Amino acid sequence: MLQWTLGLCLLSVISGQAADKIKTANGDLTVHPVKHGTVVFQWDGKTVFVDPVGGAAPFKKFGTPDVVLVTDIHGDHFNKDTLTAVVKEKTVVIAPEAVAALAPAGLKKSITTLANGKSVENDAFSQQGARQRLRDDVRRQAGLRERGHGGHS
Repeated sequence: MLQWTLGLCLLSVISGQAADKIKTANGDLTVHPVKHGTVVFQWDGKTVFVDPVGGAAPFKKFGTPDVVLVTDIHGDHFNKDTLTAVVKEKTVVIAPEAVAALAPAGLKKSITTLANGKSVENDAFSQQGARQRLRDDVRRQAGLRERGHGGHS
């Protein structure tokens, strides 16, 4: 249920939108839209940044993220400077291999790659690449090339 809720929230993110709270069995899931596809989730004492771009300033009020998800190599999802600024020693970065290959050397130790159809779990987060698997199936049917977990060709 939580994965579905997170996916739905990601699809509805609009720049400038106020934070939203979704009731869950473990307390409220707070969704903070930042800009375009960039969003911050806070739930059960954990903070997750999704596609942090735009510099460190928009993220300061959320503190240190437990997890950072980067979904694609395009600039509206992946920015080396922003990523370097927000990722701290204990932050786990989850990203497709295409992003990991482009990440600054100092961040490589923080990155866990998530391949299509695979899952990753840690103390802060469980994520499955199912959303992207569906998107990649559509890409293949349309004859588009595959890459990463992002929404662009």
